Amino acid sequence: MIFDGKTVWIVDLDDFGWGHFLFDVACSTVLFAKHHPDADEFLEPLIEGYERIRPLSVAEKGLLPAFQVAAGIAAVEMVTTSPLADGDPVAREWLDFSIRWLRRHLDEDAKIAGI
Repeated sequence: MIFDGKTVWIVDLDDFGWGHFLFDVACSTVLFAKHHPDADEFLEPLIEGYERIRPLSVAEKGLLPAFQVAAGIAAVEMVTTSPLADGDPVAREWLDFSIRWLRRHLDEDAKIAGI
């Protein structure tokens, strides 16, 4: 569950735990941001929650931007392989969101890399 001080949201993480945990963190962020576009600050509290159990290394924190891009790619894959992808307005909305997410995080990665 995610609580922002006013609202509690239930987050479905049943498909997580199959790969690197930072991918799960990034995917949680992208899925939450789709429904709550003003929730850019969501990643920091999520990381704080993880770090209550196990602190992230400097290297792991440095990998987060790459995992944010990977989460955007996963969102595009989810939409384009859906049986509803062709002509479905919800699928189109998700695809548009996923492309915006990727552009934003690719731009952020480029800034970090000094490109």
